[in-house]
Amino acid sequence: LSCQKVYCSSAFRRRGFNCLFVMISWKKCICFFAVFALCVTVNPASGGAACFGACAIACCEAGVFAFANPLGIAVGVTGCAGVCMVACAGGLFVPPACFSNTTTVIVAKSGESWKSITVDLVKAGDRVLTLVENKPFFTPVVRNVKSTGHFEFVTFEIKSAQEDSRKLKVTPNHGMAVENRGELLLASANSVAPYKTRFISNDGLVEVQKVIRSYEPQTYTLVTVEGTVLANSVLVTTLCEEEVVSHAGRNLNNVLLEWKRKHQYKV
Repeated sequence: LSCQKVYCSSAFRRRGFNCLFVMISWKKCICFFAVFALCVTVNPASGGAACFGACAIACCEAGVFAFANPLGIAVGVTGCAGVCMVACAGGLFVPPACFSNTTTVIVAKSGESWKSITVDLVKAGDRVLTLVENKPFFTPVVRNVKSTGHFEFVTFEIKSAQEDSRKLKVTPNHGMAVENRGELLLASANSVAPYKTRFISNDGLVEVQKVIRSYEPQTYTLVTVEGTVLANSVLVTTLCEEEVVSHAGRNLNNVLLEWKRKHQYKV
């Protein structure tokens, strides 16, 4: 059995909650419904409506104990519902692997030709451009969660061999695809150093020439079936922070294979 969809009622919409369409096992359905029941009685301003949605997804996928322990939250009978209430109200949880709303991706929608749009316009079910085995491929979007607050960002100023300059802005915990002696490795954005790091783009290798830190009030947590996307023409992952931390320095293709076997997303 599976819980095919979790619907938000009109009451959720009036309170500012977005609907979550996710494929989850029947055991995890209980966790989601508990969180949504909690949201009915919680003022979104206390922790942010988007925080609860993102926290619920992260908690249910990781498991309540694995999710709560690193945050130092005791797990009670309320499970993910209670954990996310504490995590969001106390600012302990920040949705990981996030993009700035200025990020652009190439999207192909049914019956339409592909086009470049900003990440805030991407919807679940859209197909976005990425690279699979170094070839262009359109991968379905599992979800794209908006969060509001005060978030740190890292902006990379990048230049290609053709002297083409571009910028990419992500959160410090974002998983990056880094080239090292012909091998593609996973690295956190926080570890990237100028003139020492090369990314993969849709037109070859690009070098990071400058790193700038800033803060913004919004983030977008985009997840795709392939676990990657071309953002501002640069290949980046859509993995969660825990996986980036656990597997940083490993071959990215191997990490993605394990990640896809674990999640088996379908859209």
